[in-house]
Amino acid sequence: MGKHGQAALDAAQHLRSMIIGGELRPGGHLREVQLAEQLEVSRNTLREAFRMLAQEGLIVHQPNSGAHVTTLSARTIGEIYALRRLMGLAAIREGVASRSALAAMRTATAQAHEARERGDGVALGTADLDFHRAIIALAGNSRMSALHETMLAELRLAFGAIDDPASFHASFLPRNDEILARLTAGDRVGAERLLAEYLELSETSVLAAQGG
Repeated sequence: MGKHGQAALDAAQHLRSMIIGGELRPGGHLREVQLAEQLEVSRNTLREAFRMLAQEGLIVHQPNSGAHVTTLSARTIGEIYALRRLMGLAAIREGVASRSALAAMRTATAQAHEARERGDGVALGTADLDFHRAIIALAGNSRMSALHETMLAELRLAFGAIDDPASFHASFLPRNDEILARLTAGDRVGAERLLAEYLELSETSVLAAQGG
């Protein structure tokens, strides 16, 4: 891969991280000049990154109107949650509760509690996504983790319809705490059941916010 190709990959990863972090919102216009300067890449490289993210469904490009961050449909959200169940429940059921994964969960929950105290809904959402990233890491499967990373960006877009993100994410904190407690105690069955309940409630809430 040449320097241009690697630069485009790096720019795509940066943009993906900005979506996951809540910096780029659903429907938001992607300003080429500003982003190219921010990422320190050429506009051609940035457009290649846009094409990569468009293939992932994170960006849409329309003639005469430029690139925009995707706004998800109810059907897409349902598909995302179906995939979350397949991946997350399998990771808990078949994975290994390694020290590093459990430590990442503890860090994420601590950051979430701190964000709740500040009333920071964006940081709360990021910490929640970090927690579920650590759940997938239990599987020890790099391909699964890479696929999940794209899904995290889509989830952030789905959360964009929530009117009160701080309250929404805070409501799930006790469930994350309990999932972590069950995994630490070696209770995979209990942790799997709690995650299934979490995902069911989260999907219902997100779809309701979308009007779906």
